[in-house]
Amino acid sequence: MLILLKAMPQHPLSCFHEPTEGQKRAGNYRKTKTDFGGLPITIENEAGSVRRGRDHGGKEWATTMTCHYGYIRGTVGADGDHYDVFIGPDEKSRRVWIIQTMAPPDFRKKDEEKAMLGFGSESEARASFLRHYDNPAFLGAIRELPFDIFKRQVMATKENGGKLRDPQPVRKCFIVLGGQLPA
Repeated sequence: MLILLKAMPQHPLSCFHEPTEGQKRAGNYRKTKTDFGGLPITIENEAGSVRRGRDHGGKEWATTMTCHYGYIRGTVGADGDHYDVFIGPDEKSRRVWIIQTMAPPDFRKKDEEKAMLGFGSESEARASFLRHYDNPAFLGAIRELPFDIFKRQVMATKENGGKLRDPQPVRKCFIVLGGQLPA
């Protein structure tokens, strides 16, 4: 069961405190752990917190999170880190939107994928993603997957080199009529 920490970071259930730059690089700061539909989620930035970083050019950036942001434990994304997720308010949503992010500065190369969990529609997922970036060019292609298929694929990313693909290939089945297989 997902426990949505809907309050700001000072909520008593929240363990979020702004980590130092050294803690961010090492990843050794306290994070909230939860579950979304059986996926083990670690929340790095809770809704209401400020996510900060530096772009490739060294310029500092900051965004106030309107939803939780973190990663799925036990997975590997295309960047070699855990698979990143934004978590929306609809914990009963059975659809996932995968957003291909584009790499600055020219936004011509693919960067990594972000999963949008807990959103009721593609437009909600897109709007939430865009609220967290200062340039809409970060938004690449969006594709939708049923939650159960996403869950199976994302939990197999360690074996698939960080790629979402079905670990159980589709097997073709033919019904033999008159003793002959189709050509």
